[in-house]
Amino acid sequence: PGIRKISSSPVRVFLSQPVSKTQSLPPPASRSSNRKTIFDFKKRKIRTDQPWINKNIEYKICTTFVENTKKTKEDGSYAECHCGAEKSEHARGYTEQDPDTTSWDKAEHTRKARGFYFGKINFREEDGTHRPDFVRISEDYLDTERYERRVMELLISKWKLARPNLLISVTGGAQDFACPPELEKRFKRGLAKAAKSTDAWIFTGGTNTGVMKLVGEAVRGTSFGSQIITIGVATWGIIKNREQLGSPSAPNTGKLVSGYDTKVDDKKKRGAFLDPNHTHFLLVDDGTQYQYGVEIDLRSKLEQKISEKFSEGGCTLPQICILIEGGPNSIKTLLSTIRLGNPGLVIAGSGRSADVLAEAHKLSRPEEAFDSNGERITVRTLSEANKEELYCIIGKKFPNSKNQQKEEIFDWTLELLRNDKLLTIYELNDSKEFDLALLSALIRGNMDGTSNLASMRLAITWDRPALADTLILPTSKFTEPEKADLLKISIKQDKPIFIEMMLDQGVDMKYFLTQERLCQMYKEIEKTVICYKKLKKIGAYSDNKFSPSLTHIGMLMEEILEGTYQSEFTAESYVMNGEKNFDNPYDMMVVYAVLNESQQMAKLFWKRCKTPIATGLIAYKINKYLSEVQRARLNRDEENEKILLEWAYEFGRLSVGVMHQCYKDRNHQKDLWTEVMTMKHKTWGNLNLIDLAYTTGAQQFTAQGAVQTWLSDI
Repeated sequence: PGIRKISSSPVRVFLSQPVSKTQSLPPPASRSSNRKTIFDFKKRKIRTDQPWINKNIEYKICTTFVENTKKTKEDGSYAECHCGAEKSEHARGYTEQDPDTTSWDKAEHTRKARGFYFGKINFREEDGTHRPDFVRISEDYLDTERYERRVMELLISKWKLARPNLLISVTGGAQDFACPPELEKRFKRGLAKAAKSTDAWIFTGGTNTGVMKLVGEAVRGTSFGSQIITIGVATWGIIKNREQLGSPSAPNTGKLVSGYDTKVDDKKKRGAFLDPNHTHFLLVDDGTQYQYGVEIDLRSKLEQKISEKFSEGGCTLPQICILIEGGPNSIKTLLSTIRLGNPGLVIAGSGRSADVLAEAHKLSRPEEAFDSNGERITVRTLSEANKEELYCIIGKKFPNSKNQQKEEIFDWTLELLRNDKLLTIYELNDSKEFDLALLSALIRGNMDGTSNLASMRLAITWDRPALADTLILPTSKFTEPEKADLLKISIKQDKPIFIEMMLDQGVDMKYFLTQERLCQMYKEIEKTVICYKKLKKIGAYSDNKFSPSLTHIGMLMEEILEGTYQSEFTAESYVMNGEKNFDNPYDMMVVYAVLNESQQMAKLFWKRCKTPIATGLIAYKINKYLSEVQRARLNRDEENEKILLEWAYEFGRLSVGVMHQCYKDRNHQKDLWTEVMTMKHKTWGNLNLIDLAYTTGAQQFTAQGAVQTWLSDI
């Protein structure tokens, strides 16, 4: 019983857990038993959800135990399959074949399976507030378009990861290593700053060792640690205590949060624990156990697919590979990244692979060459003497490597040097902070102009105008929509230098500022500014959503100017036209900037106004109004009140200065000066300068000698 004939090899069928005579097998799972059952306390009813992951994400299991006789103990107390697992670690229903007649083959002796190896991980040694998502996934899940769609849906729809602006792939030493304290400090601080400021996704190997542990400490060591998307892509078969992560029938026991121990360690078993500071884990499975590197291919493909998925305007999402310490395969990983046209950043002084590349870079010299398209490029080459020295350095850094592997490292290093534009070395004595070095490496890698739009966005986010001015703009020919996009980002992030930079690039403000775009900009103002609460009070908040219209803006302006002005946006005849442009876009932007409490931005747009005196008086009044609102608050912020009042006086002085210069330019000619003072301004309710001065209460303006002289004359 239990033995049947297949070809000439006897095959035994095993259950992974023995069944006693009195114990019956569990009944087949019904359709509903595979569902996650949740009690909805608000609706007071039970709802069931078939977990999407269980239906769409599979992993691999070994179906056939073929004994690896080299690992079998003489007394028969231990036997291991060629997949690396013992019999007890095989899935239920596996078969056994004679090793003398059967060679274990991964393609033939593994199959895909589904089970509840997903959910959240509760690291028992932590405080329980941070529970990363995880899933066990088959190694070939990016080999077909069908599976690729499932992985993307998992990341975006099920895990709800926000769109990244940058991919940072960190590779290097898988074992703990000694890194100079100052270098480690710079790396952690710079990586966290770069990732946070750009909403980057960081990819690592996911375990609590080596460079992966270092990255985990970097994102944990910040107040925003859990917000930085840090995805660990690790081999399922090398994770210690992986049996604690899910089970074939987890929902039947309610186990979608897996308790995971990182202190209970069976020293006899190989592998590593997961790092508790990552936010998500993809645990890649090919049906084997204790074999490293299973995840490499899927991780590489995943990073590239994500970059393509979030491409914009023909530009793929920027990505960079950071190498810190590392063995021979780390150089190979970096080379694979650079072959795809993505830049790499090497941390010199961190050890082994990183130091080999840093020393090779020092030994090399730049030379001009031509690429396959006949374009002139710069490459780095080594003299014969320096090649010998490099080979000696490789031998010292990897003393246990065989000659064939040393030759591979040597060849990989030479190829990396030939891609000078894509390879950046970061030294401890570099005056740049690490986040700036990372940005510089990205920009250098995109200097062909094909990804300059993405580089410019990063420069804006990192607030690095010098790099944009010297490295990006000289090689860029942005289209009008691209300029508008960059200006929009600069305005949203309140970066006046970049706003001016894009205006100098020739952005057409009439093209840029439509009614729809202005509405959208008001929808995105910070909740902390006074304008937000005033608009909310007027009625710009409905259906739990802040959505001010231009009519709301008009109502607020009428309140600020105390009834002496009627906005065109509150007139009965006004109809919202999203595509309509403004005749006076700079005036509209001054009002937006002042209401958003951004004085530098407001002054920048004011300088370009056609009617700077009138618009300056309006800006004076708005700032004064905001200061008075702040003073009347119960939780009054005296510092903010003083700042707003000073901003008001600054616009008053600016208006007076322009008026005085205008009076001088007209050589005190009464007729011309009368025209200036009495001209009606359509934007501001057809009020003239004297009307605006009294409406806004700008005593600085009315007390000015030129105004008093004119008033006396009339």
